[in-house]
Amino acid sequence: MLTDLTNIIIDGLQLLNRLHLLKVILGALLLAVLCWFICSWYTKLWNKSFQVSTKHHLLCALSALLTFFFVLAFVGIRNLRPVAEATVEKWSSALRENGQWQDQTFKDAYDALKNTGWEDFSEVPSPDQADAYLPCSKESSMILTANLYAEKACLDFSKKHSFLDMILPSESRISKEIIKNDMDNYFRSKGEFYPIPRAVELASVQIRDELLKKTPRVVFLGRTMLIILFLLIQLIPLGIIGYCAYKNLKIANK
Repeated sequence: MLTDLTNIIIDGLQLLNRLHLLKVILGALLLAVLCWFICSWYTKLWNKSFQVSTKHHLLCALSALLTFFFVLAFVGIRNLRPVAEATVEKWSSALRENGQWQDQTFKDAYDALKNTGWEDFSEVPSPDQADAYLPCSKESSMILTANLYAEKACLDFSKKHSFLDMILPSESRISKEIIKNDMDNYFRSKGEFYPIPRAVELASVQIRDELLKKTPRVVFLGRTMLIILFLLIQLIPLGIIGYCAYKNLKIANK
């Protein structure tokens, strides 16, 4: 999930023009340096004799580094909507060209359909042969196999894009009703045999549409969480250094 989120943030930053990206990087650097300076200097307000140690500076450096990346993430996640749309399109295209996935899904659909007993497989070649096919003479057979293709596609998306998949509601998965409606529309306009791999495209459209609905809220929540994390990260060095300065002040006053 972290890898997927990182890629989304990077893709979001890449959508910025060079000047805007440069401003973001410079702004992140300035804020990081400012946080470092404040963490290491603010104790002078009440304990001028306190000296920040090397360990404290390392803690400030870590806080500054995280601040830098928080700023980049804050800006990059703003473009979640176009990034999500492009990611789904890229994934869908890659899946359609993934021969290994196509072969395995075909075998799974072949076995699932054969196990129902709905179709006559007596003259159908085995799934590992080049001339194998799915004998879908009944509408129920088409729905079964198309639904299996759609479910396998959704599962593949879930594995490869876990962060985006987390955004999707559970009801966004392709249902048999959605496939049935698409099948009826296809029969009315294009032909009598429903192309089963069409279900993969149907799944990608469903995933894309659901993501586009959810991204505004996710961007808001994501940015809010980043702000909270930023504040918490700053409190760690501020608290530790402040506590050490306070102890030093008590010792000096004895």
